[in-house]
Amino acid sequence: MSGEIVEVLSRSDTVDVFSNPLVALWMREKAKRDPVAFCRLVQDNSERYVRLLGKPEKVRWGQEMYAIWEVEELGVPFLILSGECGSVFLLNYPGGERAFANDRKMGSAITALLERMLLDLSGFGAGNRG
Repeated sequence: MSGEIVEVLSRSDTVDVFSNPLVALWMREKAKRDPVAFCRLVQDNSERYVRLLGKPEKVRWGQEMYAIWEVEELGVPFLILSGECGSVFLLNYPGGERAFANDRKMGSAITALLERMLLDLSGFGAGNRG
């Protein structure tokens, strides 16, 4: 699987979810109104994600090593990378970053996903029940 992940990370249609203006606005507002939650989302969450999502693959992206998980939302596979430099959320989007930046529906879906991830990381989400 990690061969597939490395290929995905190098594709031109792989975008950082924060490049969508709705997601970026949500992140700015989250940083202002709830800086603890903002930090929780973008910090190294490797150990928390292991508890929530299972054992990760390992991949080198740029100069850093990351643990990586694939999470599907609305039929779209998202990649969550987490390591010493923090957490990054990516997805493959046909048309690349420019088309992704104009997709308001996807931006709304991603903010909902990130809200759920925050609840899970905080210990209050469905991923922590049971």
